[in-house]
Amino acid sequence: MHIVIHCEYDLADSGETILERLRFSLPMRHVNVPEVTIPSRNAMESRCDDVQKNLPYMQTLPAYSQLFHSNGERKLDYSIPLPLYEPSSAPSL
Repeated sequence: MHIVIHCEYDLADSGETILERLRFSLPMRHVNVPEVTIPSRNAMESRCDDVQKNLPYMQTLPAYSQLFHSNGERKLDYSIPLPLYEPSSAPSL
C-alpha cells in the first residue's frame, strides 16, 4: 500500500509557505482482509435512529473553543457545577 500526504504550512519568521509530500509504503504480504459490504443509505439511517432511541441520555459535545483556549490549554470554569450522577435506567444483566 502506498500512502502520500500533502502538507502545507507557513513559516512565522519569513511568511514563506512550505509544501511537503510525505510518502509511506507499507508491505501488504500475509494480510487477511475480510470482504466488506457497504450498507445502503436507508440501512445506515435506520441504525442511526436505533442508536439515538437506545441512548436517550446522549448529549452533544460542546465546541472545541468552549473547552480550550486558542493556545490549546484547557479552559477551566469552576462556576459551572458538574451534573449529578444518575444511574442508567437500563436493566443490568
